[in-house]
Amino acid sequence: RTLEELRRRILVSAVPRAEQGVACNVPNFKMNGKVVVGFAAFTNYLRYLPHGGSVFPELREEPAG
Repeated sequence: RTLEELRRRILVSAVPRAEQGVACNVPNFKMNGKVVVGFAAFTNYLRYLPHGGSVFPELREEPAG
């Protein structure tokens, strides 16, 4: 459910015109042929994979802790 919610939020809020794909067994979203974000699930954790330097300044206070 968590991955489905993450996927929905990416498509609805972040990059609604994104094209969905998979590379290296990781679901990802592309804009104009370029991967902008991906995510993956592992046994004990989930991983969100932003593919752009502009993401981190926007979220600089979010990852605290």
